[in-house]
Order: sequence, then structure tokens, then C-alpha cells
Amino acid sequence: MIDTSKLIDAIEKLENELRNSGKEATANFFLKAINTITNETNENKLKSFLEQLCSSASMSQYANFSFREDELFDKLFEEAQKVMKLYGHP
Repeated sequence: MIDTSKLIDAIEKLENELRNSGKEATANFFLKAINTITNETNENKLKSFLEQLCSSASMSQYANFSFREDELFDKLFEEAQKVMKLYGHP
């Protein structure tokens, strides 16, 4: 099993920041992401989800992220990329 603790930590920080700024729907998306990463037992489904997460970089524009939220999203993206590499994704 691949260690996703740093990725989950990054998502939790962003989710908390979004919730504190009143962006409940976006925060809930990332809460669901934590649940998916934590509970998904099918490796292929987890890889697919991580690919979707990595391709959602434009989300910060559409969700009108603050500078701090953008920084946290960048950290999340960086950690997601690291996990994807562990799965053999370029």
C-alpha cells in the first residue's frame, strides 16, 4: 500500500481553509476526496481518482481561491503528483 498521508494532510489543510472562508461546496469536494483516498481498496479506481484530482488545476480559478488557498492547492497538487509517480504514472 502506498503512503498517502502527506497527500491527505495537504487536502485536509485546504479543506479547512476553504470551510473557514465559507466555500462549503468546494470544501465538501475535498472532504469527499479524503474519503475516497482513505477508503478506496481498488488500486485502479484510486489511480483514476488521483488522475482526476491532478487534472483539476483550473478548479482554483473557478472556485475563486484566495492566495493562501492557491498555495495550499499547489501543495496538494505536488503531493498528488508524488503519489502518482509511486504508482508508475509519469
